[in-house]
Amino acid sequence: METKGKNSIALIGQSVEPMGCLIYGSQYYHFQKTPPKTIVKAMLNFGKYTFGTNISSMLNRYIDQAMVGAMISTAGVAGYNAAIRISTLIEAPTLAIASVIFPETAKKMRTEGKKSIKNIYEQTFGSSSICNRISLFAVTGPTK
Repeated sequence: METKGKNSIALIGQSVEPMGCLIYGSQYYHFQKTPPKTIVKAMLNFGKYTFGTNISSMLNRYIDQAMVGAMISTAGVAGYNAAIRISTLIEAPTLAIASVIFPETAKKMRTEGKKSIKNIYEQTFGSSSICNRISLFAVTGPTK
């Protein structure tokens, strides 16, 4: 398989495209030496909120790992991080199924009653079990 020629064509396209955008879009650009103070003030005001949101998001995302590291050790953080990633791998298919099935179940329950959702529940449970087993097999490998 010859990929060298394809990579060259992609590189040429990625080099030429920004120049074309700059030439075509230059009629819409209006650069000023000093931007208006109102725009700078609005951008800084917006920036402080986005900065605060990003910082709090990062703290929220990594506080559990910091706590495990402080209480146990850095090796404990590595094991904890691996466990979280595996649980996310297993949880993702279940959440995807749930996002589709729950609205359908509510609609059937409203229109046809409790007996109509029995079949949906059985299919959902079966597909969730299969997805979880496939995910576990992918993580742990075959067993004897």
